[in-house]
Amino acid sequence: MADFSSLMGIDSTTLRTLIMAYSAYAAYLEADETGENQQAATAYLYAAAYEVLLDQEKAKVWFAKAAACYTRHNNPYGVIASICHKSINYLGYIDYLERRNTTPDMQFYQLLNLTFIGENIKTAIRQEPVGRLQIPFQWYADAINATKNITGAQQAAQLPAVWYPLLSRMNEPVMQLRQDTLRWRQQQGTVIPIAPDTIATCLTLLSIAARNGISGAHISSLLATQTDFAFLPVKIALQI
Repeated sequence: MADFSSLMGIDSTTLRTLIMAYSAYAAYLEADETGENQQAATAYLYAAAYEVLLDQEKAKVWFAKAAACYTRHNNPYGVIASICHKSINYLGYIDYLERRNTTPDMQFYQLLNLTFIGENIKTAIRQEPVGRLQIPFQWYADAINATKNITGAQQAAQLPAVWYPLLSRMNEPVMQLRQDTLRWRQQQGTVIPIAPDTIATCLTLLSIAARNGISGAHISSLLATQTDFAFLPVKIALQI
């Protein structure tokens, strides 16, 4: 567990207040007797996105609750939430595994999910923007494929350079929000400090590296000299 609030430039007291508010709101929505309110999943995700900066183990609890909510409503974003707590449990997995040529977003979820568990996937899209960050699919595919080609500790030093283009692109919305220092520090408005898509992607890249014989400890040592803000999500993911 590590506290990343100061590195993110966000007041830790504000984070704790937001975590309590969103988790309580999510629990309230989840108790809806109709069982049809999907906003609970979003609220749990917000709680997780704030908590992951303070306590990564607790954040996994909120990610798991979000994944369960999405699963109940057969929402494929449950894949992202599941990866974020490092346990694929989305019930629609087999269904969309069999239907490979689907929407761009679905292919993005397939890419992360199957890669995370060590399977290969063929996709039919390239430049279409996908996920909630709306980054072209190819950016994710290129980072994943390049990571697969790096094996063992001797080649591990290549990872920061391989990951940087995608990490930098995923970080662009955060950098824009951080320009307003006061609003960012207090998390005013509908901002989120780190996107679930970003966390899931980082965990997927780390899973590839682990299968290729590159430990999290080794990657952590490589990133210790990387001061660029874009690498912070990977440092957070290493604590999950």
